[in-house]
Amino acid sequence: MRRIIHPYLVLTLGVIAVSGAAIFIKLSSAPALAIASYRMLLASLLLLPVAWLRHRRELLTLRRRDVGLIVGSGIALAIHFAAWISSLQYTSVASSTVLVSTQPIFVMLFSYLLFQEKVSRHQLIGSGLAIAGSITIGLADTQGVATAPLRGDLLALVGAIAAAVYFLCGKAVRQHLSVIPYAATTYSVSAVALLSFAYLSGIPLWPYSRREWVLFAALALVCTVIGHSSLNWALAYLPAAAVGIATLGEPLGASIMAFCLWREQPSLLQLGGSVLLLSGIMLFLVPDEGM
Repeated sequence: MRRIIHPYLVLTLGVIAVSGAAIFIKLSSAPALAIASYRMLLASLLLLPVAWLRHRRELLTLRRRDVGLIVGSGIALAIHFAAWISSLQYTSVASSTVLVSTQPIFVMLFSYLLFQEKVSRHQLIGSGLAIAGSITIGLADTQGVATAPLRGDLLALVGAIAAAVYFLCGKAVRQHLSVIPYAATTYSVSAVALLSFAYLSGIPLWPYSRREWVLFAALALVCTVIGHSSLNWALAYLPAAAVGIATLGEPLGASIMAFCLWREQPSLLQLGGSVLLLSGIMLFLVPDEGM
């Protein structure tokens, strides 16, 4: 597969772009499912024409296995956004983005369960640190001002699990499918799933103010088309775990933005839990030969 730009540069761009998602979501007053639905719908509408005009042959020759993986990836992405965006209504930006970033651990866990990949000693220690960090963040949130922090933390973890499935499916498909047709089809499946969730839940999808549409568009263009598509592009050249660990930069970026906008300052216990959790994930992902 031909490579023009260094994968880590694209990966960095993707992390910076997705870091703004929590801020755009916090600024919106629309229901979580409406935000997620329009984020994915607008993103798919932006990419589908390009995919059809430039990658029509790839789309028309998709194998049945790839179609199944794309559907699975899209549904997992829908669950990820529905759960994570909902979590921001109940807990802080810092806790939500840190907990949803535990997805690299679930990537490794599913790789072990599905592909019998070995789990080393330092990965077990890393898992323990990450779990301890998650518990610490949960305890810190109960002392804060969030409306329902434990519910928000649990939703963020559900989002992390769904993101792990999304990355694993994407890694398999991206080995022989270009990023634009993959992203366009996956985002389209995700949009259909989210719109269905919203309809069945009785969530109003219309009308919304101009301000809300600007936020929906920013989420679609900046955080999804630029952000997530950059991560999907990198999956063809880097291990899924490397892409996963790079997303650990998202909590830092989101927390800095939240502090600048709302003075949302993490407590000492929350900071300690975040350090434990992120250190555990980094230890978990250290290659065996580096130990």
